[in-house]
Amino acid sequence: MGQFSSIRIHAGASLIYRPTTLITLENKIQEMVPRDVTLGSGTGSLKCDVMYYNSFTLGASATQQVDLLGSLTDAFNLAISFVKVKFLRVEADSANNAANDVLVKPHSANGWLTGPLRTATHQVQLAAGENFQWEGLTSGRAPVAGTGDILALVNSAGTNSIVARLLLLGTSA
Repeated sequence: MGQFSSIRIHAGASLIYRPTTLITLENKIQEMVPRDVTLGSGTGSLKCDVMYYNSFTLGASATQQVDLLGSLTDAFNLAISFVKVKFLRVEADSANNAANDVLVKPHSANGWLTGPLRTATHQVQLAAGENFQWEGLTSGRAPVAGTGDILALVNSAGTNSIVARLLLLGTSA
């Protein structure tokens, strides 16, 4: 498996116009959305050793199932498996047709992760240019073998092909 020394996740918000009343708001935003997180290489807290990225073209009404304990490969075409997922990001391409959304769902039989995808009926709907991000950087979440380790990316409509990008970071142990 390919190794990396660290990975840096950058996210944040800043305000250009700063009247006195908004300085407090900006401070609260900075508390909620840290600007930088660096994950070291390994399997402990704030570490990861498995990374998966792929861009999927989903035909009309198509579903792409991603099996986290199955047949994934990394950038070096080496087999990888997620014992714990610590970071998940899905992006709907900004050029996608407005009539088609990317649906991020667990397998129809089980939920996946805790929170927004905890049951089979939950989903996140992303319009063109939108993204969904989940983090559990200290301890992560363990996918469950069978159907509890499958994440589905679905084209919401039967009209156009769309593009969805997926980034997963986690650990192999």
